[in-house]
Amino acid sequence: MEFFILAFEALKERKVRSLFTIIMVVVGVTLIVSVDSIGAGTKKYVESEFSKFNIRFIAVSPSNRHPEITKKDLEQIKDMEGVVEVVPYWSFAGRVKSGGKEKDATIIAVDNQKLPLFFPGLEMEDGELLTESDTTGAVLGYYIAHEPDGSIFAYTGDVVTVTFIDYSGGGQTIKTKNLVVRGVLKTMGAVTGFIFDQMIIVSSRLAKQLFNKDTYNGLFVLAENSDMAVNISQRIMQELDLNTISPQEIKEVVDNVLGTITLFTLAISTISLIVAAVGIITTLYTSMLERIREIGVLKAIGFKNIHIMKMFLYEALLIGIIGSILGSILGVVGAIVMRDIFFADMPFLQPVFSVDVFLRANLMAISLSVIAGLYPAWRASRLDPIVALRHE
Repeated sequence: MEFFILAFEALKERKVRSLFTIIMVVVGVTLIVSVDSIGAGTKKYVESEFSKFNIRFIAVSPSNRHPEITKKDLEQIKDMEGVVEVVPYWSFAGRVKSGGKEKDATIIAVDNQKLPLFFPGLEMEDGELLTESDTTGAVLGYYIAHEPDGSIFAYTGDVVTVTFIDYSGGGQTIKTKNLVVRGVLKTMGAVTGFIFDQMIIVSSRLAKQLFNKDTYNGLFVLAENSDMAVNISQRIMQELDLNTISPQEIKEVVDNVLGTITLFTLAISTISLIVAAVGIITTLYTSMLERIREIGVLKAIGFKNIHIMKMFLYEALLIGIIGSILGSILGVVGAIVMRDIFFADMPFLQPVFSVDVFLRANLMAISLSVIAGLYPAWRASRLDPIVALRHE
């Protein structure tokens, strides 16, 4: 405890120099806490988005070389090792009318009862999904059912007029049908390209009745596990020349990008701490030169080399501790400011402050501070007391 008191008094004697050295540590810790918490918030958001669909899911769509998906393609994919389920779907551009108002919408025709297999995050705000035999009902996405101001465009039980526009086959086929709203989805966001919030879901049987199509706009494929999903996705691309989107592959890419960005920003933050460490070395070395006579007196009254080293190391430790505490506080403020300024258009992105973030930043700052104090402390401890007492 005595060494802490001596170290604190030594820092007080050189207020301005100590203050600027502490500020350098504060800047480094602030950057690490701010960047780490924003990165953690980004990762949490991404993970929450991926939790909305099954990680074993693969979306298959036509390619330029293979512009239509046939029943033969469907059967071939079903026979692939590791495939659990294959569900075809049709998609159409369209419009929906309700109560004199009209909206553009994407219409997807699919076996509704199979959708939760692929999209566990698909939840109903009201009503329920359609049965496959229902050719007079529709399920509305959140932003189809609601207006931007929160008022209702159409809701469960209402009758809406839906216009289907099919552009396949090089032409344009238009069909119009009155449908009863069976349910409304909760807001879900974009999931691997499927923006259910702006979609109308109907049964696949209705699409067959309206268009009598024998090809599909896409397939939902479910694999046994996430590793199999990646392999199946690659096989479909190579063997059938179709486009695929695998959440597992997307997640790996996103994780790699986030990891790279986090490492880059942490590297910048670490450099600022290294600069602070250089400042600590300079401060303590200068302090040692100014206190040579004082060190001589201390040695003359019985202080040993280890005691002199402790004095200087405790000064470095105090700089690290004070800088870490202030930096942690300012790091929280900095993350909130970054969110409000740089991510104002993304309210879903919130900084996450975990114990790990503060421990990592504080341990790094304090460790570098102590390491930076080793050389000045060693030089001070090696001073000859006789020479030091004669120093002017």
